[in-house]
Amino acid sequence: MKPIASVRVRAPAKINPWLQVLGRRTDGFHELDLGYLAIDVCDVVTVHLVRQQDLTALASTVERIRTRTHGPLASPDIVDGPSNLAWRAATLAWEQAALSGLPYTREPAVGLLVELEKHIPSQAGLGGASSDAAAAWLGARAVLRLGAPTTAEQAAFAALGADCAFFASVPTGYAHGRGRGDQLEVLPACSWHVGLLTPDVGCPTAQVYASLGLVPGAPQCAAVVPPRAGLNDLEAPAIHVQPRLRVWREALLEAGCGSWFLTGSGSSFCGLYEDASVCQFAVARLGQVIRQAQLQPRLLRSTVARAGLQVEPL
Repeated sequence: MKPIASVRVRAPAKINPWLQVLGRRTDGFHELDLGYLAIDVCDVVTVHLVRQQDLTALASTVERIRTRTHGPLASPDIVDGPSNLAWRAATLAWEQAALSGLPYTREPAVGLLVELEKHIPSQAGLGGASSDAAAAWLGARAVLRLGAPTTAEQAAFAALGADCAFFASVPTGYAHGRGRGDQLEVLPACSWHVGLLTPDVGCPTAQVYASLGLVPGAPQCAAVVPPRAGLNDLEAPAIHVQPRLRVWREALLEAGCGSWFLTGSGSSFCGLYEDASVCQFAVARLGQVIRQAQLQPRLLRSTVARAGLQVEPL
């Protein structure tokens, strides 16, 4: 396969330094006050503009858009095709290019191939699917030669998922989110070191939120101001939905990592540190405790905060 054009995007994971659930809106979404922080754990998303014959050879069907997932943390729940958020994002970029009258979309012999090299675990509260979607959307726009997205185009992409707007529009990698997470205040880049643990279980986001049992339209509670790092209103609901998380919380306490907290709807826990050596020591100690308990994490490492995603031509 010889692509017409290709770009590569490092799609970072995120943690939520705080997450407050203020209520449930009449539209069914939950009203949130939360922090977003991109970290240097990244999927690699490559977007190719290719001949239709190459896509047909890959899929044995005639398709304009195709995803292909691989990598060390690819898992059976990440399915290629229309159910994949990156597929929907690339399809949206194609539709936006078509509305702009760009020439490639008028040629029946071309399409898009989105390759997802997975290093971010799924159902882990790290935003991997949304980050991949942002990378696919911006990468597809780049190979299709679309310019900077308009406000309306950004809103259409943000509608794909609550975390999507953060990954696509925050260059510093740090933001304060409100609403359902899509009303963003960009914050200056920070230099936190992050300890990260992803257990061997996943947390279905919808079930975690549902377990809160909030009534749509009921009076909302006020946000804690200023927000406290480590506050996550979803930790107890996540443990209720996935009881095995208790074993991992106990391991954190035994390792002296009791200040670590669940990120997003889980299942990952993380800790914030100003000093790299302190972070690395905590991760090493946690690794010893986990091995002694014969637990198998999907991910255990120290990392750092990083800037948002960037599109690189190949």
